[in-house]
Amino acid sequence: MDRLRQSVAVSAKFCSTPEELCIAQAAWKDYYAISGDMDLEGLFLGDERRFNRDYVQRTVARCGRVYRYVDPQFKEDRKITLAAIGRWHGAYYYAHDSLSLDRGFAEEAFALNFNVLPLIKNPTENMRTEYSRMVMRLRELGIEFPERLNTRTASEIIRNRENLHGIDPTRIALFAFPTYDWNRAFTHHNIADFIEMGYLALYYESASALDFSSMRRELGTIPGIEGSIPFFEMAAHSSILSSSFGGADPTLVAQVDPDRSFDSTDTTRGIAAELFRMRNFLALLSVLSVRGCGAGGGRSAILNVANSLANIFLQCRVLAPTLPTNILAYEFDRARVARAVYFDDGVDYAVEATMDETPDMPGPFAASADFTAANIALGAQLMQH
Repeated sequence: MDRLRQSVAVSAKFCSTPEELCIAQAAWKDYYAISGDMDLEGLFLGDERRFNRDYVQRTVARCGRVYRYVDPQFKEDRKITLAAIGRWHGAYYYAHDSLSLDRGFAEEAFALNFNVLPLIKNPTENMRTEYSRMVMRLRELGIEFPERLNTRTASEIIRNRENLHGIDPTRIALFAFPTYDWNRAFTHHNIADFIEMGYLALYYESASALDFSSMRRELGTIPGIEGSIPFFEMAAHSSILSSSFGGADPTLVAQVDPDRSFDSTDTTRGIAAELFRMRNFLALLSVLSVRGCGAGGGRSAILNVANSLANIFLQCRVLAPTLPTNILAYEFDRARVARAVYFDDGVDYAVEATMDETPDMPGPFAASADFTAANIALGAQLMQH
């Protein structure tokens, strides 16, 4: 309990808004609840926030999982519950029976998040049909975790993936999520935030180097894609040295399979090699964010996932956590450039871009022998530390 209270206190120091504090606390509570370390009954917020209706509604609208911990009176509140369901379909399960058993409420909830269907008692035939249609369209795009997406996000992703020739590459927010997710760590994400900021979300699920190759080839069909993408998030179960998309938990294995994981000790094979081939797509001073536990561990002093990716994507600012957490939010500046914010003091680690535009290179960041040699040299230099 002391460790949890200390973590919450640190989060309170780091977070700049009440909403961020609430999400930070909920993140820690989720961790401890899943691990079964303690009874969390009653440990949430101070009464001045816990019973503030506007505060609770704003918060669950940003992080639906917080709904699990709100005061029971708010689980009878239609607006608050719908706001939570829009972010997390599981909120429907925790709603009061006066809402969850109401046909009109069920229809509103389903319109916001099609993933509530299995939680609805006696859903209509139209709901079943629409759910099946959405799931099938996502699976045709290689997306096997529809529960990660709400209705708006899924519709946006489908529309963008099916209309690659018609989208503006300078507005793309690219997301690559794992297909092997044994603890559902990646059901929480910030894709909706980017859509609200005007980005065009392109979401892929990958398990292997072959999946990354397919993603790269599909992206390559977008007119003007080279040197254009402003944001790329890689989400994967991680350790300091590797990020696993289709392999086992990298903290539990002695040897990493480079075809299913990004291996910072060998960037010449597998997923690392595919990422090297797609580095040209990222814009100068773009953001590459790693949603993976400890991917920036050790910061600049040692070889880690963040530093290794920075040696591939020289034009990018690479963001990663230094500790085992993947709970984050993004802030956007006036130019709508994203900055990752982790909910713990000192957790976030940024590797600044080290490559300037080179006019004599054919294309913004096109492959060349010199560029390859530079990556190899930087990688070798880092390995010596």
